[in-house]
Amino acid sequence: MASDRKRKTLTGQHIRCFAIALCAGLMAFALVYFTGTRLAEKVLVDRQSFSREDVEYVTEFADYVKEEKVTPYDVLKLNEWVDVRDAFRMEIRDGDKLLFQYFGSNPVGALNNVKPSWMSGPYSVEFADGVYSVYLWRKSHTGIYMFIIVTGIFAACGVFIAASLAGIQGRISYITCLSREMEIMGSGDLDREITVRGNDELTYLAENLEEMRVALKHHTEEEARLREENNQIVSRLSHDIRTPLTSMMLYIDLIREGRYGSDEDRDRYIDKVYGSAERLAYLAEDLHRQVKGFPQIGEEECSIGGDEVTKVLDSAVENLGLFGFDVDYSSDCTVRGGEAVAVSSRNFARIVDNITSNIIRHGDRQETVNIAVEHREAEVLIVFENSAKAAASGYTKEGTGLGTVRRLVEAGGGRVEYTAGERFRVEIRFGAAGDESV
Repeated sequence: MASDRKRKTLTGQHIRCFAIALCAGLMAFALVYFTGTRLAEKVLVDRQSFSREDVEYVTEFADYVKEEKVTPYDVLKLNEWVDVRDAFRMEIRDGDKLLFQYFGSNPVGALNNVKPSWMSGPYSVEFADGVYSVYLWRKSHTGIYMFIIVTGIFAACGVFIAASLAGIQGRISYITCLSREMEIMGSGDLDREITVRGNDELTYLAENLEEMRVALKHHTEEEARLREENNQIVSRLSHDIRTPLTSMMLYIDLIREGRYGSDEDRDRYIDKVYGSAERLAYLAEDLHRQVKGFPQIGEEECSIGGDEVTKVLDSAVENLGLFGFDVDYSSDCTVRGGEAVAVSSRNFARIVDNITSNIIRHGDRQETVNIAVEHREAEVLIVFENSAKAAASGYTKEGTGLGTVRRLVEAGGGRVEYTAGERFRVEIRFGAAGDESV
């Protein structure tokens, strides 16, 4: 489940980012403006800015003042003349005292007592009431000032855009990373972890994607495991069915062809066919219970008597003989006497069927099959031994038959040891009923 900690919002982060970018832009504008104006002022002051045009302008103004007998306080007359000329700003001062100021098309009286250092002058002009200083700010000076302002605006916009992109670049790269990882997950690769970074809505999305990836991976692995288990069940069932089915067909052929010595042999063969059919029915029921998730039938039983062990082994010996094998079978008298073995009767029959099926398929009929049953203290040892025929791959690894044998024996608390090669040997150790040591 995604973390419930308090998260930052993308909107809040973007607002902060843009606010910082705006401050950076304003600082850039201020830096360009103040630096530019200081440099321009220094250049203009160093040049003294007494250009020929300014001198001619002031001379013409002095002639007008003298002719019209104008004083610095005749604002309307001064405006009437200056308004149609090329000056952007004019000031008339008596020392540091401002007497007249013209700014653009708005003539005013004494509004400001501070002389801008950019203005050219002073020029001495004789007015009707005395000589005063005249200062000019030409439109050429205004062009420099406007250039500095425009440059500052562009600098501010550039810094704002750069700072904004830098602020959101981290989130953009994270979105690109998540998009790439989602494509990888969509292609079926569920091993690549989703990158979880930060503490906002994207982080929440990444956490949920990671949880979904883990859940999908677990679901896929579980599905693969169940599919493998089903395949193993089918493989085990087909292998388990093979021996009783082959035995049924063999005995039916013997009966149908009349190859039996007496009526008693015939009845015994019929009993064996019936027993094989019962085992098939048991296997079908066992498969049904496994599919439904119920315990296997054999797991509900606990032990088998020694007489039953002997009966199952005697039947296996007879089956091997019918398939052309010579069998040397020896059994401990204690087991024959009826001592119980810690394994269910049906599981024991399946164990023996699987081993004899392997012998019939891969064993060498020219060699004797050795079967021995011994009682050793608190355990019963059953041994199957035979030579493998040429290229008998079924003896070289633990295939379906021996895997089923191991599973059934260990389910009852027993042990299985086997060797494969030129000689095939399986040793099965069961505990005696009522004794937990094996």
